[in-house]
Amino acid sequence: MTQSIFEPSDLPTLKEPDPFTHYVLESPILPSIALLLLGIVLMLALRSRAQTRAALGALGAGLVLGAGLFSAGSLVTTDRETLIETNTTLIHAAATGDAPALRELLHEDVRVRARFANVQGREDIIALSTNRAARIIESHTVRETQAQVMGPRVARTLVKVRIQGSTAPNISWWMLDWERSAPGADDWRATRIEPVWIQGYDNPAG
Repeated sequence: MTQSIFEPSDLPTLKEPDPFTHYVLESPILPSIALLLLGIVLMLALRSRAQTRAALGALGAGLVLGAGLFSAGSLVTTDRETLIETNTTLIHAAATGDAPALRELLHEDVRVRARFANVQGREDIIALSTNRAARIIESHTVRETQAQVMGPRVARTLVKVRIQGSTAPNISWWMLDWERSAPGADDWRATRIEPVWIQGYDNPAG
């Protein structure tokens, strides 16, 4: 078997959110700072022309717009953000063998498809986690998560995990499919879990 030691450059990726969702609702800090800096630049330019009143107005507008944008983004939690948080919680539950959390996060008919485990059904997968994975994983870190809401009730995540353990690989990428009970609901449940790449394994999905 040819072992894959180095992370390949052709791993799949998920579609990024539109610029408005990303920069306004999910990551507003950069555009907020840009608005503030724009206000400062305009203030300095107007002050150099002895337009003090207009300069103060430009600075005030930059402050108000920047703060407003940041507040709006902070108050809104998008479906993608909820999904990423749920995905991280699931990884933690699987790595630590947290059976109650797994029952909340796994669909009844969820399936794990891998060359070392091909299991279907929530309870069987919980048993796999508690009896095998949790015993060999000493620590874990979610390094990167991509998420794409693909329809009103379906979504997908791609997650990079680093683990430390006696026999477990160090780095792996996993693809997860998700469903929720209704559009707008936060009760995402994983329906399929499949490894994309695992350090030291060739074709880990089997």
